[in-house]
Amino acid sequence: MTRIVDKVGTDKVMHAEACALISSVVSVYAHNALIGAIAAIVVGVLKELYDKSTGEEFDWKDLAADVVGAVFGAVAVGLAV
Repeated sequence: MTRIVDKVGTDKVMHAEACALISSVVSVYAHNALIGAIAAIVVGVLKELYDKSTGEEFDWKDLAADVVGAVFGAVAVGLAV
């Protein structure tokens, strides 16, 4: 069986994990899963804009991984509450 990391790459998994963490922490403190997800996505966009400002490309696949992680974190917190 192929692992997710083998399919999408370590970088994308790290993006998803970071945004899941941000989303879940903000969701708990804000008592609102939507705010948590939005906060994580904003951080992901800012990271990609920073990359672009340093000469790297804006990676839409990284941003997609950020969105997946943000939603996962928000849903996980929503189910736990």
